[in-house]
Amino acid sequence: KPVCLVVHAMGEHIENADGPIPAFDFLEQSGLSVHALVYPNGTVLRTAHDDDVAYHAGKSRLIIGDKAWSDLNGWSLGCEFLVAGDHDLKSLYAAMEKEDCCSEEQIEAGVTLYADWCRTFQLSPDRIVGHQDVSGDDVRGEGQGKRDPGKGFPMETFRARVRAALAPVA
Repeated sequence: KPVCLVVHAMGEHIENADGPIPAFDFLEQSGLSVHALVYPNGTVLRTAHDDDVAYHAGKSRLIIGDKAWSDLNGWSLGCEFLVAGDHDLKSLYAAMEKEDCCSEEQIEAGVTLYADWCRTFQLSPDRIVGHQDVSGDDVRGEGQGKRDPGKGFPMETFRARVRAALAPVA
């Protein structure tokens, strides 16, 4: 059972020596995986079953109260919110700082996905964390930490919208 739900961000297409490649292909070529991708138009591509381990969190740690979990791949579900366009690392980092890094369609689709996960696994929206929160410099070493989904991702608003989606209908 997952203990948290990780929010990631990466470019919709990743620049490499042969030109831009789709995010999914980049993940596969890199030996990485996530449970879902959310495209800028709001399309959700499920890429792994919820019961499967996906290789998205890497060296990571989550502490809640007096409990700690490490290497969260086996303890979490993860989803990439794809930032529109072709990106190398520098342009992705710049895009993730902007408030409009994710479209409203993406956020809405993500709210539905994460609310389903919260409901299925009986997790509070407080257990939705950014990759940067569980895999930052404090875990990976100075300058080695993850930065996604970045300051542009509306994490508090996202959690509030997931919470509202979970509220019983009156």
